[in-house]
Amino acid sequence: MNDKNIGAYMPLGETDVYMHATSPSKLKNVLTNSNVFDWSKTMFFDGFDKSLLPVLKESIPNSASLRVDVEADIYRHNDTGKLQWKPPEGTFLSALTKKNAATVLKNWKFGCDWMLPEFEHVIETNITSGLYSKEGQLLSWAMLVFYGGIGNVHTLETHRRQGFSKVVLADITRKILDDGVIPWAHVEDGDNNGVSVRMLQAVGYEKTCVNQVFVAFMPAGKKLVWE
Repeated sequence: MNDKNIGAYMPLGETDVYMHATSPSKLKNVLTNSNVFDWSKTMFFDGFDKSLLPVLKESIPNSASLRVDVEADIYRHNDTGKLQWKPPEGTFLSALTKKNAATVLKNWKFGCDWMLPEFEHVIETNITSGLYSKEGQLLSWAMLVFYGGIGNVHTLETHRRQGFSKVVLADITRKILDDGVIPWAHVEDGDNNGVSVRMLQAVGYEKTCVNQVFVAFMPAGKKLVWE
């Protein structure tokens, strides 16, 4: 659990929870242990295996509520032969910087103004990739985000359909592989006509059997801090 701004995290509730288990019964024992969980606080359960959702539902207080905010399929990289995407003429690749945080946040569908310091922190801490014009304008970007996967892949509206997202996705994938880690990303249910899937496949990602959910927990009378 993370209830402070420690490391490369972006807290979305009073407490953020990163959950994994191979035994549902043992997980329920942990969830119902009052020494571990304070159910009087709002919590955001970040990107856990959907198969564990019934255990979570059984464990919360009767007066509280759960809301599935995001459901997504996990894609894992497995083909380095598809990482040959290069920046087009008149552009260059470089990591994101703190000054890019406002642009990234503005173009994220879940973004709120209060998240700016959190985005600055994640950008300064995690692996990122940005494609810039020769004048230095940020055109497209990708980040290793707070739940451990690649996210916030975005190209400005006026620069789309030129393969820019594939360039930054390939670049950040190479960086993650250089760190000895297997890169992965998720694609939300309702993906816009399969655009995200085709982009990931073009850079060497394949769909896994893992379905991931992001779930908000709210005690009676409380809302998450990002609402």
